[in-house]
Parts: sequence; C-alpha cells; structure tokens
Amino acid sequence: MKSRKILLLFLLTLALAFAMVAGAGCAPSEAPQHTHTFAEGWTFNDSEHWHAATCGHSSERDSVAPHDIDGDGKCTVCDYETAPAPEKMTFEQLVADHKE
Repeated sequence: MKSRKILLLFLLTLALAFAMVAGAGCAPSEAPQHTHTFAEGWTFNDSEHWHAATCGHSSERDSVAPHDIDGDGKCTVCDYETAPAPEKMTFEQLVADHKE
C-alpha cells in the first residue's frame, strides 16, 4: 500500500513537471522590436539638420543639431546655405549713390 502511494506521488510529480515544461513554450512571446532606419543624407530647415527616417516613421529623426555656419554662410555639416548678408555700405557710398 505504501509503495502504491509513493508510485502515485512520483507519477503526479512527473506529470506536473512535464506540464510545466510543456507549458513554458506556450507563454506569450514579446513582439519583435522595431529598429528605425535613417537616410545617410541630411534633411534640414532654417535652424537645424537631421537624418530622416526611411522606415516609414516620418516623425523620427536622428542626429538632430543646429547648423554650424562657417564664414561663407554655409553649414559645415549639411551644406545648408543662409541668405547672404546685405553688402555693407559706408556713409560716403550712400551719399555718392544719392547724388547720381
């Protein structure tokens, strides 16, 4: 009688262990993570430049930064060109232009 109880307990334990192992494969899996992809070239506006997303998420941007304008009015990173500054004139030039 005692050996039957031990055998029954062993079989129940074995069945429980098998159910736990088999059920582990049925656990809900996590959704795969999306990795954004970005253009190699720069996109820019009047104040900054960035790499635009190429994965369909148009609101995503990478490497967003303000322009780094050189002495010629051109961004050293993305080649954005600012409007040229108006030419400075001296008072004498203004008076001379007015006399003509």
